[in-house]
Amino acid sequence: LASKATGNKRTVITRPRTCTRRWLNEKECLDKLRLLGFEEVSLDTKSLGEQMEIFAETKILVAVHGAALTNIIFMRPGTRVIEIRYKKQGGDYSSASCYERLSEIIGINHEILQSDGVERLELKGRSIEDADLITNCEELIKLTKI
Repeated sequence: LASKATGNKRTVITRPRTCTRRWLNEKECLDKLRLLGFEEVSLDTKSLGEQMEIFAETKILVAVHGAALTNIIFMRPGTRVIEIRYKKQGGDYSSASCYERLSEIIGINHEILQSDGVERLELKGRSIEDADLITNCEELIKLTKI
């Protein structure tokens, strides 16, 4: 796998079938990211091997906070992750920083784009963790250019 990895891809993970942490202005942001050479990938139909290859070939990754980010273990040190997360998510008993910590161990440059959101009160106790997200697309574009 490592020998095939070129490490130059720009990847944005999409979540078309999710019912939590929906990226409400995803289309607007994707339109702008495409202009910068980002490729959209939905992992829900990919095998583990395909997921490993996608992450191993990625130089800069954009993704909403969620389990798909566990795949950063296949990225190379020095690559970049931009994690989109609800601005209220965090605190001592939150899983919010788990991917930041993983990136730190691996040597990945990990940035958080804190986003506005719509809390899901019907989720009883997970309204903040699973809030739907409204990302500032201009801020996202700035982060991809750093």
